[in-house]
Amino acid sequence: MAGQMRITLFFQQGDYGWTESYFPPSTDYTSATAFANLLAPIRVGLLAAGGSTPVMTGYRVSDDTVFRDALVQFFQPPLQGALSGNPLHPTTCLLLRLTATPLVRRPLYARGIPDSLMRADGSYIPGPALGAVNTLRNFLKGPPAWLVKTSLTSPLAQIFRLGNVTAPNNFTTIQPHGFNANDTVIVKGTSRHRNPVGIWKVGPGPGITTFTLVGVDLPADYAYVPLSLGVQLKTFTYQGITIVNDERITERATGRPFGVPRGRRSPHRV
Repeated sequence: MAGQMRITLFFQQGDYGWTESYFPPSTDYTSATAFANLLAPIRVGLLAAGGSTPVMTGYRVSDDTVFRDALVQFFQPPLQGALSGNPLHPTTCLLLRLTATPLVRRPLYARGIPDSLMRADGSYIPGPALGAVNTLRNFLKGPPAWLVKTSLTSPLAQIFRLGNVTAPNNFTTIQPHGFNANDTVIVKGTSRHRNPVGIWKVGPGPGITTFTLVGVDLPADYAYVPLSLGVQLKTFTYQGITIVNDERITERATGRPFGVPRGRRSPHRV
């Protein structure tokens, strides 16, 4: 038995690449992989079929509660789109809104869409994508419903002051922290102390006031963390999708295709 599963789809359009994350109603790799194989052709239905064709190159199935625990599957050949029209630039996308409750929702930026979905003034034309959007909408709503991941961390939740660190990775708090292995924490501080500020997983065997962070790589001379830094437990909930809206055309930055080594990927994302 695993924890809550995550499916990450990989896309490529020319020299550009992007990912999309979904949370299936699954807590094991077998069913999550089955869900990924159902999701892939449905999502491909929103990709443009003409011009420099965007493609789905594969997917990753991972346990969202375990850092770097994943299985990756690539499509040979990649999956191509079906919507008529030439693809818009990958930074232009269709904003879909996934809603569980009025206060629990998240955006999904669908890139690789055709120019048939956008008027000259940049507004959205829903007609050409109506069938593909409805298919994706009905699939995500279920039953069984797919999930929206939401942070439950309150701004008022206790922040434990960090005392010092023995490089590369042994942290000490001034007060007992209560962290468990694999908890997600956010390290906060001023911009001039950027590392290890970010979101991390707690390593194995935390003590009463000590803990490690998975993936932290501090320099050997980084022997003291100023008291301006603190660490806070970050908790999440997963709730079933009830509404999927296709809202508008918007702009969103994109990057490189998955697996292309152009600099280091940030370890701070969870």
